[in-house]
Amino acid sequence: MKKKYIISIIIVIAIVFGITQIDFSSTNQKNTDPNISIGKASDQENAKKLSFTIDMTILKEDKYYNKLASEYQKYVSEDGYLINNLSVEITKDYTVSEVLDAIAKEQDIAIEYGSFDNFSYIKGINHISEKAIGDLSGWMYTINGEYPSTGIDQTKLNDGDKIVFVYSSGEDMEGME
Repeated sequence: MKKKYIISIIIVIAIVFGITQIDFSSTNQKNTDPNISIGKASDQENAKKLSFTIDMTILKEDKYYNKLASEYQKYVSEDGYLINNLSVEITKDYTVSEVLDAIAKEQDIAIEYGSFDNFSYIKGINHISEKAIGDLSGWMYTINGEYPSTGIDQTKLNDGDKIVFVYSSGEDMEGME
């Protein structure tokens, strides 16, 4: 009888331990698009080589970090870069949002989109949303150092493009046209 009791306890522990090891999250999916190669070289000759960066270094500054609600401070990366010069290769024409979605899926990063006047834009990355540190704060992006005049879902990518998403306080954009 005692032997059956011990075996039953071992089985229950094994079942409980096994269940707690199962990952039920759907956000842990990997990029499955064979035309987007993240972090490794594509073997295709016509691949466009890109670089992606997600920069939240401004949030490392005390005056901005302290404005961020405490429940969101844990999402600010240690060095201020969520992604820094990640190599991406694509073999089809993609928009910035399509490649960002693939990266987000691969790296398990939450992305939130918004729209304004027929433009799609990034409302939040990794739980850091627009207006998190002030009315003018939010995510902006550049391609090769230039701010595109089209929405993130309309901007096509070319070989050699360097895409940088940066969180801005809004104060650093004063005077820009």
